[in-house]
Amino acid sequence: MAFEIFSTIDAKFEDLYIALREKEGRIYTAEECIELPYLSSRSKHFNEWKMRAETMERFLGYLEKRGQKKQLLDIGCGNGWFSHRCSQKIKTVVGVDLNVTELKIAASTFKNEGLSFAYWDVYDKNPFIFPFDYIVLNAVIQYFEDFSALIERLKGFLSPNGEIHILDSPFYDKSTVEEARRRSKDYYQKMGFSELSSFYHHHLKSNVEHFEELYRPVQNKWKRKFFRNASPFSWYRYRLT
Repeated sequence: MAFEIFSTIDAKFEDLYIALREKEGRIYTAEECIELPYLSSRSKHFNEWKMRAETMERFLGYLEKRGQKKQLLDIGCGNGWFSHRCSQKIKTVVGVDLNVTELKIAASTFKNEGLSFAYWDVYDKNPFIFPFDYIVLNAVIQYFEDFSALIERLKGFLSPNGEIHILDSPFYDKSTVEEARRRSKDYYQKMGFSELSSFYHHHLKSNVEHFEELYRPVQNKWKRKFFRNASPFSWYRYRLT
């Protein structure tokens, strides 16, 4: 099936989350989802999506160079745009999320062979009979409270020599993390969803010190002016050995 439910639905959280996304202008139509990450220049999020497009193209290029592997798990897939793009390179792609609203959009919009979606909490029983060659966390690591526990859990879903990739996700120095937490709290309060700040977590760079850094953003502020579409976040890889 294109869409299955494997975990208990948390309707209260989802209602708040979707209401915030709608207020931010981040709930897209099926027609817009098909085009993502190449959003119209009229969108207020156009520049953000240009950065995400570059990240996607970099990752898909990586998959092509690595050759055809069979299974990819996209955690926090949302409306499914990234799962859809990966399914053009990988035989089997599963996109999972805790967001029924966008998962239904994903399942009705993207019908690629080998692509499916599921409502599934990764800490629940694993419903998949096969291991994954790739597990991708694309701009979602901040929604997991315990980074180390998450990675240990995901290792159990990998095939031999399988890989975990973290894309477009912020990590902080000890000197900057408290200020980042304050900014997030202020943002949610300003938007009228202060209760959601408890679901947004700020992880330290020390958490990924044993990961490989496959992409490092430009640090020099003058050079950044010439690379405006580049992601400000590193790309991290963990390889099971």
